[in-house]
Amino acid sequence: MADLLTHVLVVYALGRLAVWRGVLSGPLLPVVLLGAVAPDVMKVTLLLGVLWGEIGGVRYSAWGYHTVGGVLGVAGIGALTVRAVDRRSVFGALVAGGLSHLLLDTLVIRADGLAPPYLFPFTTWLPPAGNVYLSSDRWPAAVALTAAVAVWLLTRRDRD
Repeated sequence: MADLLTHVLVVYALGRLAVWRGVLSGPLLPVVLLGAVAPDVMKVTLLLGVLWGEIGGVRYSAWGYHTVGGVLGVAGIGALTVRAVDRRSVFGALVAGGLSHLLLDTLVIRADGLAPPYLFPFTTWLPPAGNVYLSSDRWPAAVALTAAVAVWLLTRRDRD
């Protein structure tokens, strides 16, 4: 859970900074947070034990959610759930959150020194892992929490 919390807190801090700079509108901040969680949808399949399957003769894998293609697909589906006038901005917010998740995941320590093929379906290249932290480490969540609280406090101070 520390890994998922870290993703949400980092994206909150970055998203709030983007709102301050006028790059992102305030109502889209929760959408960016949803985008940051989206790549971990595949972890639900771990709990259900359905990592691989077949529908209508077509094999599928839930691991695809944790790639750029998965982020684009989930963002596209998410964008279709809102008004047509908001679809482009919601799509961009979901993609930004999802890509930040994948970027943070490239920093995880890997036994073979290579990150998974996050750029699929564009390429199957395995980028080098950043080897900064384990996904089970708690210190990245503590750092992200500190940053998120600092940004939240500054936001409250500016409102008052």
